[in-house]
Amino acid sequence: FNSGVPTQIIFFDNNSVIFGEGIYEKIKQYYFEYQTVEFVLCLIGDKEKDYIITEIYKPEIIRQTFNSVSFKQCSKETLIVLHSHPNNRCIASSQDISMLNNLKNINQDSAMMIMCSQGRFSLYK
Repeated sequence: FNSGVPTQIIFFDNNSVIFGEGIYEKIKQYYFEYQTVEFVLCLIGDKEKDYIITEIYKPEIIRQTFNSVSFKQCSKETLIVLHSHPNNRCIASSQDISMLNNLKNINQDSAMMIMCSQGRFSLYK
């Protein structure tokens, strides 16, 4: 594990997402900073059985509203595209699924994560 001791693990049915040191805290900072609009982050790392996240970055944003975010595509090294749903719904929209399918064409191991409140996430693979 390259980025030190994991500081947060989120468990899902068949996988976990393990965040390297300081990464989960950065995600929470974005969540609190962007509570009135959706935000997006590109998460980079390795996929074994679980997703091990070692770095994150914010892609160039084209447009942000309360219920959508348009952005320049994350790099091909991106393992998870994380975006928020400020309305507390963790269910992916048809636009979200379309974005995930495009991402999988570039990196088959990739996934999408939705953050719908401070500690609630959903994972789509």
